[in-house]
Amino acid sequence: MLLIIIRNTGLSIRSTDTIHGYGKPGPEHLYEGDIISYDKGSDYTMNHTAVITNRDTPSTPLVSYHTTNRKNVTWDFYIINTPGNVIPYFTHIF
Repeated sequence: MLLIIIRNTGLSIRSTDTIHGYGKPGPEHLYEGDIISYDKGSDYTMNHTAVITNRDTPSTPLVSYHTTNRKNVTWDFYIINTPGNVIPYFTHIF
């Protein structure tokens, strides 16, 4: 079972058998393997998820995702290239 809780600091994830994570205030607080979920349309539905795979600078993580086969693009690439309002949720996996 996977429970996703949205808070003002980000996304909290709890699972009985797989992963655990908690929200972070921004991308600079994430590490490789952490995730960014994107809510297109502000309806609390996560429409896209990316994994932190590298860093451009200490405060700019790079992400990879399979939807459109992107590797090591800046974390805001999906936001910039998606029409409408997109809200990112930053989650540290532990």
